[in-house]
Amino acid sequence: MEPEPTLRILLNAINTLSLQVGSLQDQVKSQGKTIQQLLAVCKETNNLARAKDQGQAKLGPAAGPSTPPDQQGAKPTLLKQLGLGDKDLETPSKQSEVQLDTIQRKKKSQGKKSKRSLAEHLGV
Repeated sequence: MEPEPTLRILLNAINTLSLQVGSLQDQVKSQGKTIQQLLAVCKETNNLARAKDQGQAKLGPAAGPSTPPDQQGAKPTLLKQLGLGDKDLETPSKQSEVQLDTIQRKKKSQGKKSKRSLAEHLGV
């Protein structure tokens, strides 16, 4: 038979689990904020695309966060600003080239089907 764990060991285990739960909650909150920022960017992009399709593209105040210039004067990418990665977008991988070809073929095969909004494409 195993010896019964002491009260101190149990309290330490509970404390450790509580800290882990707190950390996970913080991560979920952070990811929720990132999702809200991405949704704001998607909505603004959808609005601009819709206005462009109607021949009245007007740049108004941004619905989402603006991209501040960094110390070198260049603007960071949206992915970098949101902390989602620092992949160099100027040198696409072979996989992204294949995906681009697939998307272009799908667009050609669709013809003039009805356009859906970005929100419909994303299922929002």
